[in-house]
Amino acid sequence: MKRNPDWNRKFDEKRSYPVLLDKSKGGWIQFGLLSDTHLTSNYCDEDALRAYYSDLNRQGIRNIFHAGDIWDGCTGYTQIYEGQMHNVDPLGFDNGVDYVSGRYPKRNMKTYFILGNHDARCLEREGTDFGKALSKEREDLVYLQPYYARLLLSNDPRLTLDLVHVASHVAYTKGYNLQRYLRNVPPSQRADMLALGHTHSHEHVSVEGDDESFLTGGWQRANEYSIRRGTGSDIGGWRVRVKLATNSPNPMDKVEATWMRY
Repeated sequence: MKRNPDWNRKFDEKRSYPVLLDKSKGGWIQFGLLSDTHLTSNYCDEDALRAYYSDLNRQGIRNIFHAGDIWDGCTGYTQIYEGQMHNVDPLGFDNGVDYVSGRYPKRNMKTYFILGNHDARCLEREGTDFGKALSKEREDLVYLQPYYARLLLSNDPRLTLDLVHVASHVAYTKGYNLQRYLRNVPPSQRADMLALGHTHSHEHVSVEGDDESFLTGGWQRANEYSIRRGTGSDIGGWRVRVKLATNSPNPMDKVEATWMRY
C-alpha cells in the first residue's frame, strides 16, 4: 500500500483540546488516567480493565484520559516486534476496529485518547488512522491526535494536562523517564500536569518544578517479548482529584492521586 505522505500533518503540538471538567462545590475536579490497554493482544487483561471502569463510574468520574496504545496495533503486515502476530487475535485493521469498539468498556463516561506506537504503526506504514476509525464507531471514545495532546481541564484557574506516548522504554529508574522528558521541555512550555504512556509502569512524582507527573501503567500481562526486554507491567490506572487554587500562581491547591491496582 502506498504510504500517505501527509500522515504527520495530523499532529499539531500547539493545539489545545478543551475538556472542561465539572467542579464540585469545594473546588475539586476528578478524572481517570491510564494507558497501554493493548486490546486484541492475547495478554490484555480485559476483566481488570472493565473492573477499573466500573470502579471509577461508581465514584462519579465521567472523564478518562488515555495516553496511547488502546489496541495492540498488529494487522499481520505491521508488527512492532518479531512474532507479534502470533499474540494477537483478531488480526487486521478493520477487525481491530470492530473488536475494540465492541469490547472496550462502555460506561457513563468519555475516554479521550491519543495514539501510541502500536496504534500509529498502521498510520505510519499504511496511512490508516485507527483513532479516527474507532471514534466513528464509539462516541464515548474521543480521538485527539497521534502521540501527544494538551488538554485544558479548567479555565479559571487555567489547568492543563499533557498526554504523551514516549519513545523510550527501559530506564535505569522509573522516574528517569519523567525527568528526562521534562528536562527537554522549557518551563514556559510545560503543562501543569504530565501523563506518560508506553512504559507500562506507574509512578506519581513532582519533578523539575511544580509539575505533577505520572507514569500511567498498563493492562498487558507479561509475555515472552516483555520478559526478554526485562520490562514488566503494572496492571492498573489512576484516579486523580485536584482541588483548584484561587489567587495563586499554581492552579493546584491539592492533588490526590490513587493508584488502582488490579
